[in-house]
Amino acid sequence: MSDTAAAPPPLRTFDRYWMLIVILLVAVSGSIDRTILSTLGQAIKQEMRLTDAQLGWMIGPPFAIFYAALGLPIARIAERKSRTWVIAASVLVWSVMTTFCGFAQGFAQMFLFRIGVGVGEAGGQPASASLISDYFPPIRRPFAFAIYGLGIPLGSMIGGIGGGWVAQHYGWRAAFFWVGVPGLILAALAAFTVKEAPRGHSEGVQVAAAPPSLAAAIKLLWAKRSFRNLLIGAALANLATNGILPFTVPFLVRTFHLPTAKAGLLFGIVSGVAGGLGALAGGYAATVMAKRDRRWYMFTPAIGLLLAAPVYWVAFSQGTYQAAAAVLFVAVMFHFAYTSPTYATAQNFVEPRMRASVQAILGISMTLVGSGLGPVLSGMVSDRFATRAFTLGEYARLCPGGRPSEGALPMLVQACGKASATGVQQAMMCSAVLCLWAMVHYLLASRNLREDLTPAAAA
Repeated sequence: MSDTAAAPPPLRTFDRYWMLIVILLVAVSGSIDRTILSTLGQAIKQEMRLTDAQLGWMIGPPFAIFYAALGLPIARIAERKSRTWVIAASVLVWSVMTTFCGFAQGFAQMFLFRIGVGVGEAGGQPASASLISDYFPPIRRPFAFAIYGLGIPLGSMIGGIGGGWVAQHYGWRAAFFWVGVPGLILAALAAFTVKEAPRGHSEGVQVAAAPPSLAAAIKLLWAKRSFRNLLIGAALANLATNGILPFTVPFLVRTFHLPTAKAGLLFGIVSGVAGGLGALAGGYAATVMAKRDRRWYMFTPAIGLLLAAPVYWVAFSQGTYQAAAAVLFVAVMFHFAYTSPTYATAQNFVEPRMRASVQAILGISMTLVGSGLGPVLSGMVSDRFATRAFTLGEYARLCPGGRPSEGALPMLVQACGKASATGVQQAMMCSAVLCLWAMVHYLLASRNLREDLTPAAAA
């Protein structure tokens, strides 16, 4: 039996761009619900008397572990069933669980609800990436994924600005309700208004055969040296992201004594606008330059990461919040240039029936290493540097939650605050070094890229 059927009729331009708009909104919703804890972390830390390591455990592992555990099984469903319905169900679950986070009474409950967010988000990205790839041909995929990639920074911006404002005026619990409820509407929009594109549509054929086994897909991908290096590079780049962005609001609050709303506003602008510009610029540069040489799919992320690391160090060394935010804007823009070429290139390694699976494999690697380890490692490093910077005794006992108990002497209040600020600053600078390690793997991936791409993508 042939693996392909006759070419399907073309989708309308409206269908293509409506799909992209809805999928972008889905990505925005997922990013908000995934990262809102970064904006609210300082307030939650103080109310629940947490260490930075505990805050990191709350932000990262419960989401990452269950995202990774369910990512591939749900991706396999997306290879066989309607991707639009997989996306809708995922949005519904993560939105409900985000709303539940507003009811958490302690570390354990918040941890459990964050598991629910990870369960929901496990299905969103693989199904979305597969759908985009069947709507857009290989040469236009970096552009399409650049638009889709805006979801992460836009979600961070909305969560940072809106979440910070709501938290300051109505409390951090209200912020979870504010970001969770709109997802219920978005789930219906994805289910009932987005068309399910035929498999292989962007290559001009309709795939009729069943998808290969998971073992076959993994074997095919692992045989490609460029994919292995891309996988490592993307995981390290995301590890740097999750070691820096979740602690940006705490850094601004502790170092410059900003209110939560103002720190959230700056975080939203930096992560949203700068991250979005970086994703767009990376996608555009890769699209243009790859017409001459496909290796620019990897050169573009490598250049961005090379420039990001030193600019981060400069940002965290500034004496005013205005200067720190301005330099941080540039660093995040360089950093996020890796996202669009990474997602697009991963799709170009495989045939249509493996696209959700390859996205799941990439997502699992980035999530386990980045979201799972990034906040925890950064939090542990922050606690260690804070302990070293504190000179008045035992930091953990005298400064629970980063500040002393009510009525403490001003000298102790000042010492706790200074040590807490030093800890988070040094931890973020350490995380920035990972950008250079990631750059090396993107350069290694470029060496075998042209022979590892599918024939349609390499043409």
